[in-house]
Amino acid sequence: MIWVCVLLLAVCVALLLVPACYNAWARRTLERRMSTAAREPGTDILLGGGPITIDRGRPRACLLVHGFMSSPADFGDLPEALDRAGWDTYVPLLPGHGTDPRRLEGLRADQMIGGIERELLRLHERYPRLVLVGFSIGGSIAVILSGRHLLEGVVLVNPYFASSYLPRHVLPPRTWHRVLSPFLDYAVRGSDVASVNRPEGASRLVCYRVIPTEAFGEVFAIADRARQCGPADVPLLVLVSEGDATASPRATMRFYETADVSRKTLVTFGRSDHVLLLDYDHQDAVGRIIGFLEALEADH
Repeated sequence: MIWVCVLLLAVCVALLLVPACYNAWARRTLERRMSTAAREPGTDILLGGGPITIDRGRPRACLLVHGFMSSPADFGDLPEALDRAGWDTYVPLLPGHGTDPRRLEGLRADQMIGGIERELLRLHERYPRLVLVGFSIGGSIAVILSGRHLLEGVVLVNPYFASSYLPRHVLPPRTWHRVLSPFLDYAVRGSDVASVNRPEGASRLVCYRVIPTEAFGEVFAIADRARQCGPADVPLLVLVSEGDATASPRATMRFYETADVSRKTLVTFGRSDHVLLLDYDHQDAVGRIIGFLEALEADH
């Protein structure tokens, strides 16, 4: 009986001590990373992760929405390719992104969606023709906003509707979040976790490595809302990496199959992970997007 009590006491101590030690280490890691992070000159934006604006006064534009805990760098060479194809291009920062992960603390799903919606409304005042391009959670936001605003078309690049499950996860990511979020303030990603197979692409990523655990709950909420509302009936292009270890390709396929859209196209890629536009298939993916836009041009 005494040994049982000692064991229970040891478990209780561990349950208190381990999270406290982890949180202390995560905070030190965050502070160290932020204190040494390179910034865009004269700003608090992480170097290479700033918003992109290509405004040449044309009558058509693309609004690109990047992924969670990441930055406009997710899109690689796509903004320049869109410019060459004759489209003004805007890639804003999601609220709380591209600067310091602590800005995600207390940030809600509606604030992330609202930040992009304000940009969309601003562009609608100037451009009679507007295409929304969303990557990862940006894809979920694009689906939500497509039901509220008149668009020329929608492009989804590995949209996040659910997490991929891998055997090494043991439990589904949402289950881990429910279990651990009451105890852990931050999640720390290793520097080798890039979601990009191509080394040259991984080196271009600008993203947070330490993330408030509460923020993941808001991402799940955005994904749930996108699945429930579905896309508007506008031309739809969906690009999917078959080996995406972050956003479930199966969930994206289900979304595509059930999307009540009169004109839709699905393209799959076999060599890339989640950040498709920085990975081995990036040139093909960019070409598919440009081809989609050229088809829209042919309709006018």
